[in-house]
Amino acid sequence: MPATFCIPLFRDYALAMGCLSCDRNSIRRILSDRHHKLHQSLLIVVGGADESMLAHEHSADLVLLKRRGFVREAIRAGCDLVPIYNFNENSIYKLVPNHPGTLTHRFEMAIKSVCGFTVLLFYGRNFCFTPFKTQLTSVVGRPIRVQMNRDPSPEDITHYHTLYVEELSRIYAKHKPKYAPNDADLRFVA
Repeated sequence: MPATFCIPLFRDYALAMGCLSCDRNSIRRILSDRHHKLHQSLLIVVGGADESMLAHEHSADLVLLKRRGFVREAIRAGCDLVPIYNFNENSIYKLVPNHPGTLTHRFEMAIKSVCGFTVLLFYGRNFCFTPFKTQLTSVVGRPIRVQMNRDPSPEDITHYHTLYVEELSRIYAKHKPKYAPNDADLRFVA
């Protein structure tokens, strides 16, 4: 997301909304002892632009398997990891079909390669930006207690990442029948 902070006025809007860059330095600053004493938390949308391109209605495709930096930073700061899943989030808007090989996909990938983020082609009610009326439900998993280690090993990172993926899978399987019975099973695609 650092590139999005270069867009005029967007940076100011994002900062006013409490957003920040997801680069290593920003994360470390928020998780530092000074901020930690203020009981501040950090929510990271791990899948980023890659996952947003997969956000078709009734899909549950997550880009998470190769994303381990958030786990490393949690270990360095000794902060718990708390998996959260938002049911029906992909039903707020409809994506223009963007499967690999389509013109839409090539356009989105070109923007992503130049800017570091993608501009999705989507629509809402009446083909406008008004979101579809959808019940959103956020389910919070059990916190994963993390032991602080300023220099975590790859094994440490893999251990906590595996626990995170397992807990996310558990809450999805438990709550899917109630909140999104028509959605696909959870898939970790990258």
